[in-house]
Amino acid sequence: MQRSVAGPAISIRERMLRPTLADLWLFLAVALPVLGSLIAAMSSVDLAYQLRAGAGILDGSGIPMVDTWTFTAAGLPWFDQQWGGQVLLAQVFATAGWTGLVLLRAVLVGLVSGLILVAVRMRAPAMHPRSAALLTLVAFLVYAPALALRPQLLAMALFALTLVVLAANRTRPRAMWAIPVIGAVWANLHGSFVLAPVLVGLAIIEGMAGGDRGARGSTRQRITVLIATVATTFATPFGWRVWEYAIGIAGNAQITAQVSEWQPPMLTDVPGLLFWGSVAMTTVAVVLLVRRGHRIRVGALLGLIGFAALGALASRGVAWWPGMAVITVAGLWADGRSAEAADGRSAEAADGRSADADDGRSAGTSDGRSAAPREHAPVIEARPGRRLNALVGATIIGAAIALIPVWRPVDAGTGAPAGVLTDAPSGITRALR
Repeated sequence: MQRSVAGPAISIRERMLRPTLADLWLFLAVALPVLGSLIAAMSSVDLAYQLRAGAGILDGSGIPMVDTWTFTAAGLPWFDQQWGGQVLLAQVFATAGWTGLVLLRAVLVGLVSGLILVAVRMRAPAMHPRSAALLTLVAFLVYAPALALRPQLLAMALFALTLVVLAANRTRPRAMWAIPVIGAVWANLHGSFVLAPVLVGLAIIEGMAGGDRGARGSTRQRITVLIATVATTFATPFGWRVWEYAIGIAGNAQITAQVSEWQPPMLTDVPGLLFWGSVAMTTVAVVLLVRRGHRIRVGALLGLIGFAALGALASRGVAWWPGMAVITVAGLWADGRSAEAADGRSAEAADGRSADADDGRSAGTSDGRSAAPREHAPVIEARPGRRLNALVGATIIGAAIALIPVWRPVDAGTGAPAGVLTDAPSGITRALR
């Protein structure tokens, strides 16, 4: 009989120096989005006024209450709900300049991708790392057009963090108490904070429908978390009026008619193609899984429909759809696998009972000899990852370091390293200064 050989555990240092192919895939799921953010220039359309507003707050002028910069709206009231994001951006700029902002965007992009990857793996622990990484990269391709450095990117990180908390809640119910804290921070950064209680509401619906382990017993807790999340969003300088602002801006006909990112994504441009293509792929994946016997819960279905509709109504709403889609599809796949495994165990138990009753054959062979025990398949010793995997990872890290703007010459007109900004013509900027 073969003896099973257990491989030694691989240390963290060894996995970094000689990563396995699975380790490399997980690294690529985060590293490639970070690399892409370092390559892409930052638009100054929103960033410039966010920096100026944040600098004014830091200088002691307080949160701006009146618009003094827009010539068509000068003197009109300004509800600056994004003041927290402006302060953060301005502080980073004051500390580390344009290079600091570039690095901040890279960190936030990596954080969004990393959190989505974590949520996918938590919802589908049996999924191969390559599949989880590919789902994360597909999500990145869809939301990449929304990765401009502005308060919305901060909100995207909080959105992904909320998805991780909800995924963890299936085994750690107390994790949900982090969401009211997330909601309080989110409400001072971006108007999309309304999505925090929406996600909790979807979790309540899924729990009431028996969508996860122990869900019925935790429905009361989830409702309490929902109430607490809504309450903590009032913890802003504007109190309950942040909700009035968030709902009002989404329903403002002038904004939705004149601002391009508030208009529906179209099939005539790349972002629109990516969004509608992802909706079609998600629909096909769900249909195939359901046809294979995987059951989709009401909360998950409502989440897919709701966030797809959010993206369909406005291009800026696409930012929230991909993460929700890949995590839901991964969970649907995992729940189906769990059900299949449970059915398999029941069938094996039934076969075992039948074999025990079969003329005593479980006790010996036909010639009276004792049956030989089953041989276990040998456990293959885990091998260190190939040097090629380490070379690929090192190359990406080296490219990222080379793309840091600190190495680039400074543009005399904008005062920023060359290639960092778009929508900021050098000559005009110098003349205005």
